[in-house]
Amino acid sequence: ATFEGYSLFETAASGAYMGNVLMRDNEIENYLSEYISIEQLHYLQNQLQNQLQSYFPLYEGILGVDMMICSTNNGYGLYPCVEINMRMNMGMVSHIFYERFVDNQSKGHYRVDYFKKPGEALTHHQKMTMDFPLILENARIILGYMALTPVDVDTNYVAWVDIKRPTDSR
Repeated sequence: ATFEGYSLFETAASGAYMGNVLMRDNEIENYLSEYISIEQLHYLQNQLQNQLQSYFPLYEGILGVDMMICSTNNGYGLYPCVEINMRMNMGMVSHIFYERFVDNQSKGHYRVDYFKKPGEALTHHQKMTMDFPLILENARIILGYMALTPVDVDTNYVAWVDIKRPTDSR
């Protein structure tokens, strides 16, 4: 087992998955350090690597551990294992996408949205393409919207990213 990186996801008040935040690992650590110590996070990384190696010595492949930061009566606490995903998952997809295709000075969101009615996804896609055109520099996204799945009049689900620079106000 090796630590490949972080993914940070957002949920609605109901707990439903809303999407992943796309940013560098050190920025995710800085964000999380507002709630828990980085030392606690690093300790947990090491413990998980050791435990996963001993529990699953023959497993080969992607594995993600979902965690949660919770508000308690004594401040914030880390719930270290909500679930273990022994497969490619949204967190790894968003982490790998950021590492391979997004400029490291940019941040953004990875989303998967559902559109009920025919044409809704296409309308959303066309509006986002016009309002937030994709800008690349050195083969990396620095700004803009990009659908990661084909979009047509019959599309219901769309995976997409919205990338911004910290100085960009859009």
